[in-house]
Amino acid sequence: MLYHTLDAKQAEPFEKAMDQAGWTLVVKDGGQSNFIGWAYIIHWQKAAEDQPPAEVKLNFEDNMGEQTAWLEMTPSAKADVMAIVDGLTQ
Repeated sequence: MLYHTLDAKQAEPFEKAMDQAGWTLVVKDGGQSNFIGWAYIIHWQKAAEDQPPAEVKLNFEDNMGEQTAWLEMTPSAKADVMAIVDGLTQ
């Protein structure tokens, strides 16, 4: 797995961009974390010819107003995901 830190403010736009880019939503789950905050994880897949599907997970946490977000991705997902992230900053 490859990891990339995301600005917490980019988490929601990233989620929308993944849907628009044709990635398949596998699971979306969230809830309370550490008794003082909340967190969620969203998992997407995209089919690839002759290899396992590319996978991406968006992790988001908000603990007493301190927000963090990061991505976990397979190497086969990196080019597509980083293009989406770059599009968020423009």
